[in-house]
Amino acid sequence: MDFEIRKASAEDAEQVHALYTSRIGTKGCTWDEGYPTLELVKHDIQRSALYAVYDGERIAAAAVCGEDRDLRRFDLWSEEIKNPCELERVGILEEYQGKHIASRLLRHIEADMISQGYDGILLLVDPENDRARALYEHLGFSRKGEREGWENIWSCYEKQLTVGGQCDKISKKVKEDNAMKYEEIVAKVKEMCGSAQLKGYDKHFVAEIEIKGEGEGVFYIEAKDGKINVEPYDYHDRNVRLIASADNFLKLASGKLDPVAAFLSGKLKVEGGTENALEFKKILDAIG
Repeated sequence: MDFEIRKASAEDAEQVHALYTSRIGTKGCTWDEGYPTLELVKHDIQRSALYAVYDGERIAAAAVCGEDRDLRRFDLWSEEIKNPCELERVGILEEYQGKHIASRLLRHIEADMISQGYDGILLLVDPENDRARALYEHLGFSRKGEREGWENIWSCYEKQLTVGGQCDKISKKVKEDNAMKYEEIVAKVKEMCGSAQLKGYDKHFVAEIEIKGEGEGVFYIEAKDGKINVEPYDYHDRNVRLIASADNFLKLASGKLDPVAAFLSGKLKVEGGTENALEFKKILDAIG
């Protein structure tokens, strides 16, 4: 999939509203039939604050970010942030969950907010929305505490935006067209695994791979019935989780980088224990 991130236009309003409506009732979602309204979506588009991720003509995710109108009144934010913006109404279609679309969208928004002169982002998250809180913390947001408002208790998060070097770094990440994309990495790994055989391997083993940096995203490699399957999704009941850059993981998979050496040098991070890491090495040996 080749996603495009841009500000939504007037003709997108109903599709964005439908996306928001689809999230009602999910864990940690505080929305209901009366919020967000179609009129509010149209207003967000009109004030050029609604960003969307497009999969062709379909909107996979949306978020609103602009001038802080409500949150600065809470007394827990860092004094270093003088001119914050407010992030709100972040929604992702269920079938696009786990593909790191949200992180791409939020990094795009960060770069745009810096270019507009904002030095921080504030947002509220329902304490029960574990997935959202994990995402924001992964992206560098800090939890400042909890406050009550709008008939709910909220976890308050902030992130300081640094103008200058950080802006250049984020903007480069957003705009770099010649970088290897997530979809290309998954396709490459699928191709490498296509002819691999696990003769005599009767276990069901799943490794979740998180690519950091260029081509950022998550996919999993599954060994089952002597075959290896690769899918562009996360896998919550995984046996092991590996974190590496695209270049380093492709070298691992092709046998050009020793996994033990990669781990010891910091090129590879492993979550799930040494035993499971060694088990995955058997699969890597079959691929390479």
